[in-house]
Amino acid sequence: MIIGYRTQNSSFNSIVVPFKDVLEFETKELGNVDIYLTMRERYGLKIDLRWKKDKCNAIILEYFKKKYKGVVPLCVWLCDSPYSVKQLYSHGNEPIIKVILPDSTIIASDLGYDGRLYVIHSGQTYSWEYV
Repeated sequence: MIIGYRTQNSSFNSIVVPFKDVLEFETKELGNVDIYLTMRERYGLKIDLRWKKDKCNAIILEYFKKKYKGVVPLCVWLCDSPYSVKQLYSHGNEPIIKVILPDSTIIASDLGYDGRLYVIHSGQTYSWEYV
């Protein structure tokens, strides 16, 4: 099992959300390329950062479509410790949430101390609790 931590202070206001929404937000709205880099390095996806974002996103979505046999993947950003959540993402006294994911979870972005974007099949079980 994979354990990570977060606050509920996020743009999406849910524990897990559709991966496509996060992919579009991260790449198109924020201009981040970390998902492209992680997916290319960890899973061998042929992604060239000079390509348009729609093409890169389509390659990643096709990977998950095949991996999960057409089922829409869900995702969640998590840090390794409650301490890193408090240092980086807490703007007051928001509660910290401990999220438990299955071992089959895929890391779509790895920012180390700043967090990881975990992707799961929407039929997989996950749990969470306040710490």
